[in-house]
Amino acid sequence: MKLDITSLYFNGDTKTKGNTASWGTALGQQRPNYPISVEGAQELVDLIKDNHITFTPSTNPNHKANIKHITDERIVASGRFDKIYINQIEFNGPFFLLVVEDVNNSHKGRKILKYNNKISINGESNEEFYKKIQSYFGEDACWFVYDISAIKGRLHMSAVKVSDHPEEYEDATERKDHWESLINDYSNIKALFKKFLLDVHNIKYESTANEYLKSMPKIERWFKENGLATSDYQIFDIRNDNSKIQHYLNNEYQEQWKELNNENNRWYVSPWNRWLEFIEWYNGQIDLGMQNNDFIKFDIEKFEADCNESGLLLESNLITRYIASLASKPFVLLSGLSGSGKSKLAEAFAQWICESEEQYAMIPVGADWTNKEPLLGYPNALKDNEYVKPDNPALDVLIRAQSNPQKPYFLILDEMNLSHVERYFADFLSTMESNNMIDLHNFKDESGNNMEVKNIPCSVSLPKNLFIVGTVNIDETTYMFSPKVLDRANTIEFRVNKDQIDQFLQNANNVNLSILKGKGVKMAIDFIKLINGKDEDEDKIKLNDKQKNIIISFFEELQKSGAEFGYRTAYEISKLVYQLNTFGISDSNEQLDIAIMQKLLPKLHGSRSKLRRTLKPLAKLCVVKEGDDFDKQYFNNFENIDFEKDENIKFKLSFEKIMRMYNNAVENGFASYAEA
Repeated sequence: MKLDITSLYFNGDTKTKGNTASWGTALGQQRPNYPISVEGAQELVDLIKDNHITFTPSTNPNHKANIKHITDERIVASGRFDKIYINQIEFNGPFFLLVVEDVNNSHKGRKILKYNNKISINGESNEEFYKKIQSYFGEDACWFVYDISAIKGRLHMSAVKVSDHPEEYEDATERKDHWESLINDYSNIKALFKKFLLDVHNIKYESTANEYLKSMPKIERWFKENGLATSDYQIFDIRNDNSKIQHYLNNEYQEQWKELNNENNRWYVSPWNRWLEFIEWYNGQIDLGMQNNDFIKFDIEKFEADCNESGLLLESNLITRYIASLASKPFVLLSGLSGSGKSKLAEAFAQWICESEEQYAMIPVGADWTNKEPLLGYPNALKDNEYVKPDNPALDVLIRAQSNPQKPYFLILDEMNLSHVERYFADFLSTMESNNMIDLHNFKDESGNNMEVKNIPCSVSLPKNLFIVGTVNIDETTYMFSPKVLDRANTIEFRVNKDQIDQFLQNANNVNLSILKGKGVKMAIDFIKLINGKDEDEDKIKLNDKQKNIIISFFEELQKSGAEFGYRTAYEISKLVYQLNTFGISDSNEQLDIAIMQKLLPKLHGSRSKLRRTLKPLAKLCVVKEGDDFDKQYFNNFENIDFEKDENIKFKLSFEKIMRMYNNAVENGFASYAEA
């Protein structure tokens, strides 16, 4: 909510009287009853109540405030904040906010927000907090606060530093005029937005970025004229909560918005969508590069070169598949031969792109995991308001990922199928699709509101910047994955051929992943951008007609054995194909081959009689044309098939996998996608 700009300031005096900050703002001036009517005030009051702390100065001598006639005031709400965001920068508290109501004077019923420096509870005061801000701006600096808002459950303040030294004005009017001009300029935000458009969003021409900037006031005017925003709404205000506007655009005003953009060649929707993206990048972390050119475009070849330097030798195609899979959906299973580099690849990429070890965790799955507690902990049933964290850092990584959406975070679950995945991972699987929260505890404060316990929230989500990678080994100690798990993941098989072993033995050495640490940090911003995608990319996430027909053919054959797929898999195939193209695999058949291998074949398993009926038709879909001697050429000649050089095979990965499964089914009576 907007504050009177002289209600909370330091070192900005006038030559006339009235140089003391008033330390308070009315939440509404309308008679009768003085309802809370200032925009954003009710949300702020609710946030104060959510962070309730008892304040009773009339009965408790340890509770104090510099408020005249405090006994004539009714305390409506009192809250304590241990984290406050000033200009998107986090400061530690405590900071106390009060809402008081006049009870005995001519403004009886008026509610006022109080934030004076003398508010003190049990020896802790706002004065110490204001000293921290003063130290940040400079001991002698002139600065003022013009907004205090509740934004997504956090307390945000907007402050302006006027100068590094005390300022003196002729009168209050001169001071007000000067300070208001500083608030409404937004030149620094405009400059950052333009830099974002050119350097992060990769708009080619500066003239296009300038046109985007020119469009923003037009968008603001249209919002106001159509009642989507209030008259004091300023579009370049980085603190705006635009969710209501976006709701209108997606619902009641969808047709008007679409028509407006059709008439104006998208000069409304494109700048607006880029602005929403910019706010996500901004998100309080300007130091991530937008000020100092400390970010560069994601380069998958650089990662491959760094892997080679570390001694981790993997095929380029495999690395591209892994990163494209992460980009299409942040849940990837790495299956195959033990010791083939599954865990190493997952760990290598996490170390390479993360700036801190706090962004990733390698967690060995235990054979006794039967519920979510080994990953998320549990509330202590024997002690009130105590939460027992897991022995591993999984929960910490998840919470950090929620707080830093512009950074990548990784949970690597080693030997994920050592326990039943459907049991300990059920909450994760459900949340991946529903976007619901995973409940952790239901602790309440004295007012019955949800509360954190030692920074453990009541619930957590799975943010888009959290990547979960599971490694899979198949033997007598492990469990098979259910369709529920496989349906939600990209499954990549690791195998090693003779040439790769020969290359390794020529220069056998241990892998040194420490060489990779932080080498890709500057590419993290662009990597997250590639994963989040752009709105206009939705139109590009489509298979071409030839690819669609092939996928439908696979569906029909899989349906005959009850292994068909649903809408989710169909969409994720389209998205994977799109991301493979983004990361450099442009051949249409190769894209589709990888998608079939990772999204359709993993669910196949069963007896010889079942699989023989299924695998033969699928194999025939993988070749350019099936000859009259197809069985003789392939099914009766498995040992002699040249999967690499046979030009009749268009889906080489999938065809080889299908033939191996067929051979296993014939020889062993049973086969599955996952092999030892």
